[in-house]
Amino acid sequence: MRRVPRSARLNHPLIDTRPEAPTHARRFLRAVPFEGTTMHPRRGFSMVELLVVLAILGVFAGVASVRLTASAERARVDAAARRIVNAIDDARSRARSTSTVCKVRFIATPPTVEIKGPLSGDAGLDTIRLDHGPYRVMLKTTTFGGRDGVEFDRYGRPDTGGFVLVTSGRFDRTVTVEAESGRATIH
Repeated sequence: MRRVPRSARLNHPLIDTRPEAPTHARRFLRAVPFEGTTMHPRRGFSMVELLVVLAILGVFAGVASVRLTASAERARVDAAARRIVNAIDDARSRARSTSTVCKVRFIATPPTVEIKGPLSGDAGLDTIRLDHGPYRVMLKTTTFGGRDGVEFDRYGRPDTGGFVLVTSGRFDRTVTVEAESGRATIH
């Protein structure tokens, strides 16, 4: 705040500037506004300040949405890969427990996992759609010795090993079936 010139202070009608004046009157000199101002300053924010704050919040929201989208894609791929591993393990267990053949088939379009064997649904077929929620992923590559899946014999041994590549956005997971044991793992 600018200082009030001495001449203005001496001629001010509300201020007693005599040396014998009480101290509170002399202190009042410091609080006297200079000409053209009011005693109460304006409060609030200008439009420019509000726009700057909104722009900063917009940048933060954009960064957060990108990270949230990437996190959701990663979670979808991980969940779908775990679901495929569970389907393969389930088929292997069914084959062993019922001493019958059980097949797991992977279809790329639409991305589907089919389990055919005993203890399946009414048609003897369980279907897992991977292009619908909560997964919404694609099966990019399936390699099982020239076949579209794996078949477990009555002892739970696979006829071949192979892998399935699950993708969503820029994330992918590979589900591998071991040829000797039929054990499924995620890489």
